[in-house]
Amino acid sequence: MACILLPLSLCDKPNSLSRNFWRKGNPEDQGINWVAWDNLSNSKEEGGMGFRNYRAFNEAMLARQGWKLVMNLHSYWARVLKGIYFPNTSFLHAARGSRASWAWLSLLHGRKLLKKCLRWQLQNGRNTDFWEDAWIPSLPGFKISSTEAPSSTIEKVADAIDPRRGTWDKQKLAGEVTTSPADRSRTNQMVILNPLSRLTKKYGSVCGK
Repeated sequence: MACILLPLSLCDKPNSLSRNFWRKGNPEDQGINWVAWDNLSNSKEEGGMGFRNYRAFNEAMLARQGWKLVMNLHSYWARVLKGIYFPNTSFLHAARGSRASWAWLSLLHGRKLLKKCLRWQLQNGRNTDFWEDAWIPSLPGFKISSTEAPSSTIEKVADAIDPRRGTWDKQKLAGEVTTSPADRSRTNQMVILNPLSRLTKKYGSVCGK
């Protein structure tokens, strides 16, 4: 369950057993659906009963595997996957490929959830995509709302930083985006130029440790 995307029918079976036990106890009874099962599967903080949704649990485990792949890229299994599927890019930007295994497709499925849990903690910005990555805490979704122009000279966040001063190049930004991240980001006055930018989790409960 932690490495492979299970078929819906296989996840629905334990969900059905839990649902029937809660609603009628006796298998011979018809039972009454007092509350929608999706609501009962919510956490107690959200008004539910905290019953496990095995489909969602499977997806969460795959997202956690993706997080391990991102954070342990020098491990043997990560190097093998990188050599086969994304030798020239990162896991977060890797394509499906023409001969993808089910294990790889499962990781890509979990990546959708993983991306919702991540943002970049900006430092030098050299490995942070200016347009696609989530990196601005004060913006919805942590992303630039403007679309990239075909003639854009900004690809990475570092491209929008004055290398001599370590601050935003506001003149370049003014011609690229409608809402300047220099005005919205808390990193306006201080950008660290040595360490690489790194990924951090917005929500720790989904992706695990």
